[in-house]
Amino acid sequence: MKRLIIGCALGIIAVLWLSSEMFPAIRHVIEQQGQVPPSRLAFLLLQAGQLTVLTGASLLFGVRFYRRSTLRSKWLGCGSRTHSLPVGHTVCALLVVVVLLLVDYAMLRIPQQIIDRLPEPEQLLVVGALYGGFVEEVVTKLLLLAGVMVLMKRLMPARDPFWPAAGITAVVFAALHIGLALVLAPTIAMIGRTLILNAVFMLASCWVVRAVNLEAGIAYHVYFHVANYAAMKMVT
Repeated sequence: MKRLIIGCALGIIAVLWLSSEMFPAIRHVIEQQGQVPPSRLAFLLLQAGQLTVLTGASLLFGVRFYRRSTLRSKWLGCGSRTHSLPVGHTVCALLVVVVLLLVDYAMLRIPQQIIDRLPEPEQLLVVGALYGGFVEEVVTKLLLLAGVMVLMKRLMPARDPFWPAAGITAVVFAALHIGLALVLAPTIAMIGRTLILNAVFMLASCWVVRAVNLEAGIAYHVYFHVANYAAMKMVT
């Protein structure tokens, strides 16, 4: 539990640092919508408050949901047995990320003007590994995935609740990334790309958590951002 709290705290600090770096682009988008943008300090304080409340609620209530679900975690004391993915399944899980990134950077051919608005690859790697690896995993797996599984087990006790819960988690996770797409390029193509990329990745991540444990899901999320860093270095 302490490891999750420390990781989430570092993730929130990292994303606030990146938000400060991207604030000019965020302010430009707000002005284009005809609204008065807040100051940088007010924006960061609001974001810090939202992330702290969301993460705190996930840790407070999500741990209870997680322990009542069939999911495992060494850090939370859920499931004492050791599990690991077979080699073939591990390769498939890793290839999912590779294929996603190839489609994202090669087939869709992201315009250079969008790439130019992205932070430096090293910044995205640090923020993605900390924020994505801990904050997003805590919120999506403890609060969303485990919470929906517990609810569905009550409503439909004879049915395996994992895949419906994973689908809901993937949709919510993808929708939460629309804001970033609007900052980079408010187009149908960018929004569609964001939804598909994040939804497919989250489905794979949920499967890894179910097959192994929460810690494997965190490692898989970090791997996604490392692979994304490598892909960005190839196109920038």
